[in-house]
Amino acid sequence: MTVDALDPGEFINGKWTMPHVPRDPDGFIDEQRMPLGVRRRVGPRGELMFVDLEPSVDLPTGERRRLSELVPRRPPPPPPAPPPPPAA
Repeated sequence: MTVDALDPGEFINGKWTMPHVPRDPDGFIDEQRMPLGVRRRVGPRGELMFVDLEPSVDLPTGERRRLSELVPRRPPPPPPAPPPPPAA
């Protein structure tokens, strides 16, 4: 038996459970197993194309929502700290 990662599951406490989405130990979408985001590709005639890899989920209510609206993505890391000023 196979499972569908985009199966919304049950509606509990105002949220869809999304039980089969691959997650990391912290509960965020595991983007190593389910990549998200926009990628650049070169098309068949050499044109630059932008491909959005994030799937949409059809909910039982008839709504279509992006996966990251239902299961949180890991926030980006903070920017690196500036280097210390040079010693005088």
